[in-house]
Amino acid sequence: MDERLIERIKEQPLNITAGMSFMVANPQDSLRRALQKMDAPGVGYGFALDVGYSFDPVPIVLGGQFAMNFYGGTDRDYIVPNQMGTSDTVSYSSQNSQIPITLNVRIQPNIGTWVFPYVEGVGGVMLFTSNLSMEQKNGVVINSDSRVESSASWLYGVGAGIMVKFADVITLPNTLQRFLVDVNMRYVKGTSVDIPVIKVLEPGPAFKIEKATVDEPTIIFFNVGITAQF
Repeated sequence: MDERLIERIKEQPLNITAGMSFMVANPQDSLRRALQKMDAPGVGYGFALDVGYSFDPVPIVLGGQFAMNFYGGTDRDYIVPNQMGTSDTVSYSSQNSQIPITLNVRIQPNIGTWVFPYVEGVGGVMLFTSNLSMEQKNGVVINSDSRVESSASWLYGVGAGIMVKFADVITLPNTLQRFLVDVNMRYVKGTSVDIPVIKVLEPGPAFKIEKATVDEPTIIFFNVGITAQF
């Protein structure tokens, strides 16, 4: 009787999904060339947070994702003379990042409560940001400043993935939580955007802002992470 009860609990619909994943962003074509021209790395790494609502047993899932991808930056220290006849240390730190915020609609069948393959349509917005911070020190911080440049692009695209269960957590009489490994790939395009990058100049403590217009930014995202259904 206990085994039959457990099997029935495992088959009950679970409507809420939530997950976290490691993300790799691989810009394509004109976007990659624009980043490389401004000496920014061509690949970004970051994380993604996902939530969704499943209409199980109907194989439809509505969801959303917030992600951040970091493309590296530069750290520079310069020694500059001051009016007291000594020297100050001026430290610059810059960071380039992308923030995709998307909604998705998935067709996602439930195969024996173990495997959940899916295809999806994706839409949303991408924020491109470049951050620069500066500190002037002489034993203590005597001056600091920061600069942020950003732009946005509308996104649309498609994706596919698969979730595979690795654990069921059952609390009698009828509570179930399911944990799965989630692997996903998305191909997205965006509307025209000016990509900003703040660069620290050599050999002195100065910076400049560069922008490159990309007519149709294209990115391939790859995610691997853990998803919970409850």
